[in-house]
Amino acid sequence: MFAAGTQTIRGGNAVHIVSHDRDRDVARCAAVLTHPDGEIWSMDARCSDGGCGGVRDVIATAFDGVDGTSRGGGVAIWRLPPSLDPRGDPTRGDLARVGTIRSSDLSSDLSSDDPGIPRCVRWSPADPAVLAVVADSFLAIVRVDAQGAPDPKPIALGVHPGVPSPSCASFHPDEPHVVAACVAGPDVHVHDARAGLDRPSQTIRGAHALQVRGVEYDPGAAGARLSTCGDDGATRTWDVRASVTKPVTWGGDAGVRDGHAHWAWCVAHNPEYPDRLLASCGGDGAVRLWRTDGCGGGGGKDGGGGVWND
Repeated sequence: MFAAGTQTIRGGNAVHIVSHDRDRDVARCAAVLTHPDGEIWSMDARCSDGGCGGVRDVIATAFDGVDGTSRGGGVAIWRLPPSLDPRGDPTRGDLARVGTIRSSDLSSDLSSDDPGIPRCVRWSPADPAVLAVVADSFLAIVRVDAQGAPDPKPIALGVHPGVPSPSCASFHPDEPHVVAACVAGPDVHVHDARAGLDRPSQTIRGAHALQVRGVEYDPGAAGARLSTCGDDGATRTWDVRASVTKPVTWGGDAGVRDGHAHWAWCVAHNPEYPDRLLASCGGDGAVRLWRTDGCGGGGGKDGGGGVWND
């Protein structure tokens, strides 16, 4: 199952829990759960035991203010219903709130009175209590006890104020303090909260010819590979262990896929086949699936995978 959030300016937003019926190859809505905190800009499900195989019983949502302003924005932590039947009629109800983190709670060091709207939230696969928050003007890594009090106070492990137009982030699969982030421009920055977030510990310069839009660590590569996509329509995978970061090689072909005719907005690895499958989507209305295990690496425009158009 997966979750999808809505963005309705007038309110009445909800989280939809969707399941995939493999026998019929159709999507079914298992639940519609009310989200009272404004438009949902980003959402991520937490694995209860870390890694990729745990029960995803808690989700985080990044939202703007219910009045459409960023001053009321923040991150909400919710617990999903204990039982969802993907085969029955959709369950309708409310999300169970665990806690709320306001942008102002994370950005006390900012000189601006308006810290901006959180644009991206990501749980760490290495530590289910660690969450990254990317907002209009800061990047924060916080620890949140989703099992404790009704409204847990986040413990900031690091806050980087003054980030120019960040868009997304991805945690290192084995290091809960290390996160890669995209900001305005063609570079990707890797930050380590233990050394402070005010400056990156590693930078992939010129990762794309234009703005970088998506970044994700390969969960099966122990933090050695990082995939990106951007406004140049390309999808790239990088070996971040090298002193001079460069694209990896897939089956004798450089780890670059120029498959989108418009901006590439998002890139994601398949957690069940992390070393084999990579998906990307773009403004051309297409979702592309790439093989990354060397099979069909030079096999045409789709890289040995497939393409779906809206």
